Amino acid sequence: MLFQEFIPHNLGDWLAAQLTAGRDAAIAASAMVESCLLTDVAFMNGQGLMHFDGHFGNILTDGERLYIADLGLATSRRFDLSAQEIGFLERNRTHDLGYALMRLVNWLVTNLCAVKTPQNDVRERNEYIRVCADGADPVGAPPAVAAVIRRYAPVAAAMNDFYWDIFGVDRATPYPGEEIERALSAAPYRS
Repeated sequence: MLFQEFIPHNLGDWLAAQLTAGRDAAIAASAMVESCLLTDVAFMNGQGLMHFDGHFGNILTDGERLYIADLGLATSRRFDLSAQEIGFLERNRTHDLGYALMRLVNWLVTNLCAVKTPQNDVRERNEYIRVCADGADPVGAPPAVAAVIRRYAPVAAAMNDFYWDIFGVDRATPYPGEEIERALSAAPYRS
């Protein structure tokens, strides 16, 4: 058993502290986050657990590794699920990793590429990511950050569009599972 009170930071606050410590600290932190997200989310999903709420407030860190917390929306095939619920899990199997990579790219673009999101207006950020997903070089990004954005911009763009639609257009917007699957398959994962 792990008592979450012993994990000192949520990921959002910790990344903000790294940014305050300087650009180099934030870049190094983002490399750790990328590596851990790829490993930890894949492990969690590989065990049959889907989180569905992996924003950076629900991920804890001690600065060396990540701990996925707040399992209030989590589900698993091991639960007593209906055929409809099992179908939902299958259609959304890429959600956790796609969401995690979207959050990372969004954070990098906003904080290390200086793309502003005034009063939570994310249109400029989303457009920047969409342009990168189409092959443009990440303008204003340090080399290590540009490499991460290049790897995951297609995933982040598709996930941003999905969330834009589900929260602003139609709550019944279907998850773009095939599009996310293609984008994840094409991503040259860092080893």
